[in-house]
Amino acid sequence: MFGSPANGNYMGILELVGQYDSFLATHIEKYGNPGYEQITGDPEEKQITRQEAKGLSNEFHKLETGILITLWDTVLQRFTNTSKALQCATLDLNNAVSLLNSLQDFVSSLRSEFDDFEEQGKELSETNTYEEETRRKQKRKKQFDESSGEETRMSRKEKFRVEVFLRIIDHLNTALVYRASANKDISSKFGFLSKVMTMDRNSLKHHCDLLVNHYPSDIETSFSDEMIHFASYAAANINDFRNKNENHECSTELIVYRMLLQHGLKEVFPNVEIAYRLYLCLMVSNCTGERSFSKLKLIKDET
Repeated sequence: MFGSPANGNYMGILELVGQYDSFLATHIEKYGNPGYEQITGDPEEKQITRQEAKGLSNEFHKLETGILITLWDTVLQRFTNTSKALQCATLDLNNAVSLLNSLQDFVSSLRSEFDDFEEQGKELSETNTYEEETRRKQKRKKQFDESSGEETRMSRKEKFRVEVFLRIIDHLNTALVYRASANKDISSKFGFLSKVMTMDRNSLKHHCDLLVNHYPSDIETSFSDEMIHFASYAAANINDFRNKNENHECSTELIVYRMLLQHGLKEVFPNVEIAYRLYLCLMVSNCTGERSFSKLKLIKDET
């Protein structure tokens, strides 16, 4: 959209050139951001273009469309900002899982916000009635074995909330659970590494033993004793090291690992160093491989 700070490089260049070209500036002013009503009433436009613009204009003046626009605007803003954070090079796995969990909680909280979206949709679409309320109600022919009582009918508002609004929220929640499931299991194993300075002895030992059971060939059974010792050392020195560290955007796990290396403690706490290194080498992003097309199957079918 012309005049918007988020209009992209191409439209931004056109705006820049238009400052020195009067013809282009006039063209952008006249045709840059035309509304559907303007296109509908423009005799210079083709008939099919005016019909399409009229159809889109009618669609945007429906209450259902206004509600969906406000809903998706809210949802996509949160998804976009979360996606940018997940692409950050300094983001670690535990914080990534926390971001996805918080996003899922936010989406779930929208289930009770339908009335607010409806009010915003009314203001945007400039109408207070649902489309089906303006149509003639159809009566269904009853079968011989059905009762003669009146059928229970949901209002158009309730029908739209149940069949459209809540369905969107549920599908988003399902997708978020699937997206985070690949990382939650790993995060549950390594999540305690950011809290070793504040955990009690029994809880810390329990998490260390679980990690040893998952990585018996990498971490020795003495890991819990090393971690209890290291937790006491880290609690006494982490603040001074953090203040001296220039990059304050690092995660707690990375700062602890750097402190361990720079203080020359790799030989003192070898299993602690291995545990932090295993965690910091894990990827935040994940992908699913798609099944490739089988040329052999095509050959078999043709023969």
